[in-house]
Amino acid sequence: MDETLKLALKNNPGHVGMFHSDRGFQYTRPVFQKRLEYLGIQQSMSRVGHCIDNGPMESIQGILKDMLKILYPNIETVAQVRKSVKETIDYYMNEYPQERFHGLTASEVREAAKATDEPVLYPIKENKRIKKYWEGIDKKKASLIASAIKEADLQ
Repeated sequence: MDETLKLALKNNPGHVGMFHSDRGFQYTRPVFQKRLEYLGIQQSMSRVGHCIDNGPMESIQGILKDMLKILYPNIETVAQVRKSVKETIDYYMNEYPQERFHGLTASEVREAAKATDEPVLYPIKENKRIKKYWEGIDKKKASLIASAIKEADLQ
């Protein structure tokens, strides 16, 4: 079984309902997918050709990377990397109140969500860059369709 899945199961007994990943070969193999199904875990994956789907995960990695640089600017050894990454994640989860969570930490939000069938929703603010990106894609599609129609009419 994939090490990431083992760790998720170990750290979250009884609370792992979804496993999100990219489309790496280890996650698309039938044996891995059957294992998730057997465990009652829903698989979540980015869509083919939609790299933007991983935006939320890339975002949290960026936040943690920035925090790591601020909290531990002078890392020199592998042991220091391991320790500082663990402590940075702990800080983010347990000590960093967030405006979008109305002043709660990520762990407080998670614990509250586990304790109810109807957790509080914390909508993510609209990302204007992503909206503009998809508007550009829609314009390109419309242009291609218009060109195809025009070409078909000429024939």
